[in-house]
Amino acid sequence: MTIHQENINTLWGSVVVEELIRLGVDYFCISPGSRSTPLTVAVARNKKAQSIICIDERAAAFHALGYARAWGKPAVVIATSGTAIANFFPAVVEASVAMIPLLVLSADRPPELRETGANQTIRQAEIFGSYPRWSFDLPCPNEEMKPEALLGIIDQAVYRSQNSPRGPVHLNFMFREPLAPFKKEISSSYLALLDKWLEKKSPQSQYHKPLLQIEENKFTNLVQLIEKEDRGLLVLGAMCPSLNPKQIIPLVHKLKWPVLADVNSSFRLEKELLPYLIHFDQMLLSHEREEYIPNTILQIGSNVTSKRFLEFTTQYPPQNYIICKEDPSRHDPQHRVTEFFEVSLENFIQKLNQKLSSKRTGTSWSNKLCQISAKVAYAIDLFWQSGKGSLSEGAIAYKQTQLLPEEAGLFLASSMPIRYIDMYALASNKENKLAANRGASGIDGTIASASGFAVALQKPVSLLIGDLAFLHDLNSLSLLRELSVPLVITILNNHGGGIFSLLPVAQFESFFPRYFATEHPFRFAQAAEMFGLEYHAPKNLSDFTEIYSHAFQKSTSTIIEVEVEQSDNPIWLKGLQEEIYSALQRKT
Repeated sequence: MTIHQENINTLWGSVVVEELIRLGVDYFCISPGSRSTPLTVAVARNKKAQSIICIDERAAAFHALGYARAWGKPAVVIATSGTAIANFFPAVVEASVAMIPLLVLSADRPPELRETGANQTIRQAEIFGSYPRWSFDLPCPNEEMKPEALLGIIDQAVYRSQNSPRGPVHLNFMFREPLAPFKKEISSSYLALLDKWLEKKSPQSQYHKPLLQIEENKFTNLVQLIEKEDRGLLVLGAMCPSLNPKQIIPLVHKLKWPVLADVNSSFRLEKELLPYLIHFDQMLLSHEREEYIPNTILQIGSNVTSKRFLEFTTQYPPQNYIICKEDPSRHDPQHRVTEFFEVSLENFIQKLNQKLSSKRTGTSWSNKLCQISAKVAYAIDLFWQSGKGSLSEGAIAYKQTQLLPEEAGLFLASSMPIRYIDMYALASNKENKLAANRGASGIDGTIASASGFAVALQKPVSLLIGDLAFLHDLNSLSLLRELSVPLVITILNNHGGGIFSLLPVAQFESFFPRYFATEHPFRFAQAAEMFGLEYHAPKNLSDFTEIYSHAFQKSTSTIIEVEVEQSDNPIWLKGLQEEIYSALQRKT
């Protein structure tokens, strides 16, 4: 290992990057610029560093965010001074709300240039407001600040990004000239302060996460409540990506409660949760949904996508609504939570599984809900298999989950794609990891996020995205040439904001098309050509099936543009809901 020391800037940059790598943070998303030269050169010189060059800072930050969504390991984004850092803001917000670790390193002008009108100099310190978990404005590299202090800041930054509550951390580095690694002597006494750190080849400070546990008497009360509950519902929300999803499968089978698995939970397509995995959102189409009211809801994780479920719990609040999650933030928009536990989910799931009686049997209420859900699944499958809906948005979403290869990832854009999968996807025999930017639910940086997700998984990834979200992130297509695995992008092009056609405002023709529908004439063949990507525009569902399946057999990324009509959405949605409602009405 070599720490470069041509000048004090070069030395600090080299120490920062090496310490990050020692802490396990080795993926760097770099947007080229002058002021950030000491950091960028350090990444380029460190043989253990992995990096990607992102022309656009917004894309860089979302790429890093997508990377962290896979396993919970943060990536680093590096940018120069000025408005470059401001482009990180949307991803910082998403990382903060969704509790995804992200490390932002910004380069800044020295203090004597601040507030002087100097070129490319803005107020960078605390630019992200309250969204970062921690921010620190470092001085210009100097020999008065010992290396131990610099190392301690890096160690703290990584810990704060990964400890509860996880999220973004911002370090602002001021640099004076020379920025490039030109020779400018550093005293031997200062360099000697690094000797001990260089010898041990490990981080200066290793932080250990607290093992949060429920107090024993309160855990006993929780187990007793669960044991006697005959109308309990288990809700699986978004969890830490590093949590092994297989840990919860034995608990589900021992608990024997119906399970609502949110699309962000990694369990939405998990066949090993059957028969307890229920289509609760679509079951609520029934006029007899009062019989679905649980006495107790145990929610593990956060964020439930289904608006219908949230409305249901508002109308029929359970007697006990218990949330267990790994951070202190509140996810209770209906204000129905009766007990909240901040706890290590790995420890909680393991302990609950041990304490629950092995002689538990499914209650009549639980069995009934599972039987009703099986009718819903059958109706969904029959509707699409019979060809109803033809080349519709819903049919494409359904086909994606059916055709997705083993272990491939699925990234979902906000708006309708995530809702379609959450409402209509059926469990499969394959292991697929799902992700979406559902913290703040923006359409920013979706392509970039999916590309970062693919890098982390090192598996092919399918991205289901609408046309507006695609347009919003066109420049991120440049990142796809850097991928070693294919990203298969399916665009649902309804020439505007299709989700708005489902809202009451769509009835007002005088202003709806221009101000809400966001109609546009664009097709995306030329975008694919510009970035050197394979492009297809299937004309029917059979074409799509063949194109989509073959795309995963290639080493390069593919764009599949599916042109659909906004006006078709209410038609097939109504038809499918009628099929589900009819199935719910049948007694056998």
